[in-house]
Formats: sequence, structure tokens, C-alpha cells
Amino acid sequence: MSAIRRAGYRSATNDRRRALAISHHDDYLPGLVGEVLADHGVELVLRAREDDHAYPDPRDIDLVVPFGSVWSVHDPDLERHVAAEQAFLRACDAAGTPVFGVCFGAQQLAAALGGAVHRLTTPEIGWYEVRTTAPELVGAGLDKRRAQIREQAHPHLPPDD
Repeated sequence: MSAIRRAGYRSATNDRRRALAISHHDDYLPGLVGEVLADHGVELVLRAREDDHAYPDPRDIDLVVPFGSVWSVHDPDLERHVAAEQAFLRACDAAGTPVFGVCFGAQQLAAALGGAVHRLTTPEIGWYEVRTTAPELVGAGLDKRRAQIREQAHPHLPPDD
């Protein structure tokens, strides 16, 4: 994909829409999300969670997509990286920058905004019934069996402001 690059953020001379993908050095494939964004003319900028350089100003990005991970939001060995990403997600929320959290990215977003994330007693691996509590937002057809692999959940979402 020509619309994907690994460095830099918005330039003063480029008005193209940009999305920041947060992933890992060894897992930089944005998959279907990246394809859809590229099809809509959005440049995808990739940033590794392990990088020590600062996150960009959220006002310089049009969308943030934190992707999945084998990490846990509670792993003490990763606390520095997890905390930095959560601080960035809070800054995105404050700036009004949209965030689309995928898997671990959704857990990070929930934890960053005051929700709770916990390890499941039994991992969910297989086909599970998925239901929405807001069909008017999600649309018809979501309430189906979906493949799922997860060990953590965020059952208590952040409070509405």
C-alpha cells in the first residue's frame, strides 16, 4: 500500500487526512482497516508501542487506531509503554480526535478513560454470540456468532460525560 508510511506525522504543506496506527515493531500490518482507510484516501502512519519518542499532538492526526496486542494493560514490565499510550489516548479524547480501538487498543482506550479491564477466568477462544446494546449505532446484522480469541475483557466502560 502506497498510503502507508512509518515515520512523521502531519506536514504543514500536506492537507491529506492521516490516521495514526499504534501497533508493535513485529506486527505492523494494518490489514483490512488499513485497506479501507487507503481506499478512502487516508494516509496511515505507523507507530510502534515500543518506541520511546513522544506521541504526536492529537490535533495533528485525523484518526487514531490502536491495534491489538499480546500485552496486558496490567503487565508491570510494560507499564511505561502502556501508561504512555493511555496518556496519549486521553489527550486524543480531550482534543476531540476520533479513536477506533481494536482488541487491546479498545482495552487501552477503556482503561485510559476510566473503564475497567480484567483477565477472564476462562479465555474465550472459538465462536461466540456477539450482541450489541446499541443496535441503532451498530446497525443490523451484528448479533451473530463471531470468531473470538481473548483473555481479557473491559466489562465496565468509562462513564458518559
